[in-house]
Amino acid sequence: VLSKAFFLQDIGMVGTLPRVINYLYLVALMISDSPGLVGTLSPDLFMYMDILRFIAFDGTQIGGTIPTEIGLLPFLDEIFFSDSLISGKIPSEIALCQSLDSLGISNALITGTLPTELANAYELNNLELQKNELEGTIPTEIGRMIALSRLDIRDNALSGTIPAELGNIILMQFLAIANNDFVGTIPTELGTLELLDSVYFEENGLTGTIPTEFINCAYMKRFYLSSNKLVGTIPTEYGLLTTLTHLSVQNNALVGNLPSELGKLVGLKLLYVFNNQLTGTIPTELGNLTKLTKLSLRDNEFTGRIPSELGNLDGVGEMFLYGNSFTGTVPTELDHINVILTPP
Repeated sequence: VLSKAFFLQDIGMVGTLPRVINYLYLVALMISDSPGLVGTLSPDLFMYMDILRFIAFDGTQIGGTIPTEIGLLPFLDEIFFSDSLISGKIPSEIALCQSLDSLGISNALITGTLPTELANAYELNNLELQKNELEGTIPTEIGRMIALSRLDIRDNALSGTIPAELGNIILMQFLAIANNDFVGTIPTELGTLELLDSVYFEENGLTGTIPTEFINCAYMKRFYLSSNKLVGTIPTEYGLLTTLTHLSVQNNALVGNLPSELGKLVGLKLLYVFNNQLTGTIPTELGNLTKLTKLSLRDNEFTGRIPSELGNLDGVGEMFLYGNSFTGTVPTELDHINVILTPP
């Protein structure tokens, strides 16, 4: 049966996959946002679909493993199985889909390791595997995926170190490895990724210092390094990252002053540096950050007076300053802000 596309989206489909799908000659197969749809992926599903370009079963109760036969679809360029019950390992055969542009299997039941064969999917631009049960390390071979712009492997059980080879992926814009078990230092090679705009490295066991080399990432907006074991200082050079909107480095072991150069980040909306060992006074230049909505400096070793310039931060509803050693009183310029000086 010849058919170009089969789209069933947001219709609340229930039951199992109709067997007629197995015999349709499709370019696109999209059955999504139907949590009442159950069943498994059968190898027969791809029997007559050698021209298939797009497949999606996201937002369903479709389960089972991904058939290795998926590698027989040479024109397939988008796969979306997120928010489903898809389980088992990612078949290495998926890399045989030489046109593959996007692979999204987030919030599913995927196990095993990241296949090194994925590095052979040279056209892959978007790889989203967050919220699964993946383990093992990031293969160094991923550094060969030169078309990759988005890598999201958050919320798994991955371990080992961050490969320096990721610095070879010059088109990378979004890099998220948060909430895993990664250790070791942050490779300075990542600072060569000039298009990088989002870094999510929080909640791992990363050590060492914050690389200064990230100042080469002129489009950086979101920079999350919280809840690791990082030491050293916050680089003063980060004042050059003028596109930055979110800077989150809390729950580490950072020392030294809070750089006054951060006052140049006039687009900053979130600044979290709490629960470190920062010292010195709060820079008056923070008063320039008039787009801030979230500010927490609590649980450090700050001293001196609270700058009246912080009263310029009209968008900050609650300012967390407790757990420091400030002197004097809260300036009247901050009367319109809920300044929290004692733990809740």
